[in-house]
This record gives sequence, structure tokens and C-alpha cells, in this order.
Amino acid sequence: MKPIVLVAVALPLACGSAAPSGPTEVRVIVESDLAAPDPVAFLVAGTADGLSDTTFESPPLPFIIVVEHGSTLEPFSIHVELLRDLVSGNVLVLRNLVDVQFVSGQELMVALPMLAKCACQGTACPQPGDPDCADLTAPALSPVDPAFAGTADLFIDLAAHQAVP
Repeated sequence: MKPIVLVAVALPLACGSAAPSGPTEVRVIVESDLAAPDPVAFLVAGTADGLSDTTFESPPLPFIIVVEHGSTLEPFSIHVELLRDLVSGNVLVLRNLVDVQFVSGQELMVALPMLAKCACQGTACPQPGDPDCADLTAPALSPVDPAFAGTADLFIDLAAHQAVP
């Protein structure tokens, strides 16, 4: 069986905001309806300015990425790919969250579905016309569902520029 690999990149975007006054984070809930063969391997790559790469073998789904704000509340982006394996880099599904905005003092969440109907065929991935497969730009955030509170598979601290599994 071939493993599935997830690649996620968090990139802060240039934009200034007021200083945060409490716990300020966004939980990205990566979900999939793909029948994942064992073992599932997720590779989470950080920002170009210093976040380290993190590899996960057989991670749970949904996969929870917690992104904590940097020194300002500037928006961030995440690129997520489900791959069959690390060696070939053969992409099953890919999506982007773009311009995700923090709200000072709030813990919010957004779901990022990685659907089987959005599967790439060879090197061609579905066109962005299908809203279920398209990139999510400035997505609507909601309060953290208690089912996803207090847990994280990956913690990305934009202030410290590091990813911690």
C-alpha cells in the first residue's frame, strides 16, 4: 500500500494590525474522504523564513494544524497537499488557504476538506471552478468546536518561526 503524504506551508502575508491581547490562533482542520492506505505519511513544510519541515507517519484524520499569530496579526497562507509517498511526490489532492486573518484574543477554526472528487489525475489537478476543490481565500472563520479544542497535531508559531509536532 502506498502512503498518503500531506504537505502544508504556512506563509505570513505582509499586513500590519494591532497587537494581540490574549490567546490568538487559528485551527486548520484538514479533513479527507479519501480511503487512506496504511501508513499515512504527512509532510508539513514551514515558511521560507525559518519554519522547519515536519514529517508525520500514520497521522490521525482530521489533522489539526494550530497557527498562532506572530508579532502582529498579519494574515497567513497554508498550502496543503496529500501525497502518495515522499519519494515520488505524486499529489493526490492539493488546496490552499490564502489570506487567513487572525482576530485578536480569539481562538478560531476553519475546515479544509481534501475531497476524493478533487483528486489530481497525474500532474493535472482539478480546475478551480469547483468551490469544493478551489483555494479558499479569506475564509470565514468560526469559533473553535469543542471537539477540536485543546488538541493539535502540528503547532505553527509565527512569532517564533517554527513548527512543533
